Amino acid sequence: MFNLLKIFMKNRLRLVIEALKEERKVFSDSDFADMIGKSKSFLSDMLSGNKKISRRTAESVCEAFPEINFKWLLTGEGDMFVASDNGKAPHPRARIEMSAHLQGCA
Repeated sequence: MFNLLKIFMKNRLRLVIEALKEERKVFSDSDFADMIGKSKSFLSDMLSGNKKISRRTAESVCEAFPEINFKWLLTGEGDMFVASDNGKAPHPRARIEMSAHLQGCA
């Protein structure tokens, strides 16, 4: 069961990075790693499943990118993006990305 959770977590991390690239908030995996205070090799290890994505790493992601939903990153519950301060719905890509992710896991 743990390995399955690790797989889902690395997939969610990849979805976050790709969404941030699309929004032009990061331009590469290395850029993302720098912004969360991790090395490129550490990020590569997380994305390949060789390293666990820890709670502290998830916190670092959400500190650097407050629009990312911490609970979703760790558990997959909820939407990828949190609602903005103005009360609008989560980012529209959140449901699209999660649907694509779930179809790929079937």
